[in-house]
Amino acid sequence: MSRTAGMRGISLSGFCNELGLSLKKLIKFDDRQTKAIAKIFDLPGQEIQEMLSWTPQPTAGVQVCFRGEEFVSRALINPVVRGCPACLREDLKSCPAAPQSQMVMRGDWQVRYVEVCLRHGQPLVPLWKIASPLARYDFATHLHSIADEVMSGGLDRPRHQISSYDQWLDDRLSSGADPTWLATQPTDTAARFCQLLGGEMVRAKLGGTDDGRPARALGFDCARAGPDGLSQILLELASTAEGPQFSPKRAFGRLYRWLAHDMANDTRCDPYRDILREVIFQTWAVPADEPILGKSLSAPRLYSVLTAADELGRSAKTTRRMLEHFGIVDPEDNRPDARLTFLAKLAQPAFARARRLVVAKSMRQQLGVSVGQFEILVDKKVLEPAVPQSV
Repeated sequence: MSRTAGMRGISLSGFCNELGLSLKKLIKFDDRQTKAIAKIFDLPGQEIQEMLSWTPQPTAGVQVCFRGEEFVSRALINPVVRGCPACLREDLKSCPAAPQSQMVMRGDWQVRYVEVCLRHGQPLVPLWKIASPLARYDFATHLHSIADEVMSGGLDRPRHQISSYDQWLDDRLSSGADPTWLATQPTDTAARFCQLLGGEMVRAKLGGTDDGRPARALGFDCARAGPDGLSQILLELASTAEGPQFSPKRAFGRLYRWLAHDMANDTRCDPYRDILREVIFQTWAVPADEPILGKSLSAPRLYSVLTAADELGRSAKTTRRMLEHFGIVDPEDNRPDARLTFLAKLAQPAFARARRLVVAKSMRQQLGVSVGQFEILVDKKVLEPAVPQSV
């Protein structure tokens, strides 16, 4: 519609007025407007449906339908309109007609997960930014204003190598083809997951991040094989979290926030949440009934020295020495108390014994003897420590 308006030298809204159509209703997919367009351009039903599939159509909530799938609306609807300047330049060179009638906007340029044009290796660049949808979608008017810059190469950026992620996403959008595990997941959430996972891999400087692949490709190459490969890379990410802020939020950064908060109520992300939650349960000493990504354990699976000290009511130093004495933790293990974990089921007998123990100071007070007298009782084996007295 906008290109046809451009051929007539008028704006999109002016063209709609001439035809007795409403631009506002057109953008909202009013059925009457759609049928009128099909009639004006003599488009068969199959062609009009194909055209509409490349346009985000509002559905319930904050989602839209695009290429037969649900997308979060912000993944497609944005004040910033992007495009490939090389594609637009080819359009201009294809015919001597007015530029506003020659340059064609491509549907996949709207998808925020699409980073590069596969035809030219050209990163998609912002063409204009307009808040009002009525003005934003008057493509011919805005394309005419940037035609000289397009022809001069002023909008061009250095070429990017096409990654496995870029090819995968193009195939998903164009034909739905996908031989990877991600075929079982919606395109919207799969693409975002790959981007965020790759970003965390780059941040943590994991192996393979120095080979020049962009973050989105790193994440995709780990996710494509499925849960086993994902679990392994997430365990590696978990191992990079250090210091007093050793937590899932720190280890998984933006990926964790996306699953725990941004998409908390979106069931399409459940497969990713399930995989990440299991990694967290394998790594951190999560107390019973503490919700992790929407679910909790009925009983602790792991304890750390810190959580064990809290349960026993002892200091972390005392608890660690007890655990070493009982053979639960290795005295040579120099991990911090928060990171030194052990299986809860193996520790229960030791915990039961530890709860019955009384520290030497308390026993001296109960017996009413001095330090020297207490040491004599120990030396004569009248009293025999269950744990070395240094505890």
